[in-house]
Amino acid sequence: VKNVEINSDYFEGVVSVEQLDGGWKPWRLPHTEQLLFPSPDDALIARAENCSGVRLRFDTNSQQIQLTVEVATEVNPVTGRNAFVFDATIDSELILSVPVKPGDTKVVFTSLPEGEKTVEIWFPQDSPIVLRELSVDDEAYCVVSEDPRPRWVTYGSSLTHCVRAHSPARIWPAILA
Repeated sequence: VKNVEINSDYFEGVVSVEQLDGGWKPWRLPHTEQLLFPSPDDALIARAENCSGVRLRFDTNSQQIQLTVEVATEVNPVTGRNAFVFDATIDSELILSVPVKPGDTKVVFTSLPEGEKTVEIWFPQDSPIVLRELSVDDEAYCVVSEDPRPRWVTYGSSLTHCVRAHSPARIWPAILA
């Protein structure tokens, strides 16, 4: 596999993307303006770094996609799960879900269909994520795919976070938008 040189253009469903040393962190608020969003115990900021509706979007001909990530150190017990879930959709159809346990760093989607396709990798809606690497097959290409669909911006609560949902690509804001 080979690493893809990523930038903030690969991210959808975000307001801002923070470039860290060796990684990218998506935010649902402007991360540089956190002081404008005070809340008790910084709860709003904690929710804004969770990745509900956040995804990578790109065109590729790769049959394998691998992410190196940082996820939260524990799963919220209210979810009833013991792992975070990453989804892969191809041309808007859910193809594969990959569970990732807290502390694990690899997310691997294998046996993807041959040929050109638009892929979206949906991040877990119940965790902040730092993306360290995106990798594809050695001979494959991977380029940003502009999303022609209208954008929908909402301020939400626990209802739009959908932390109890089993699939980040199937939360109601993702389906509606």
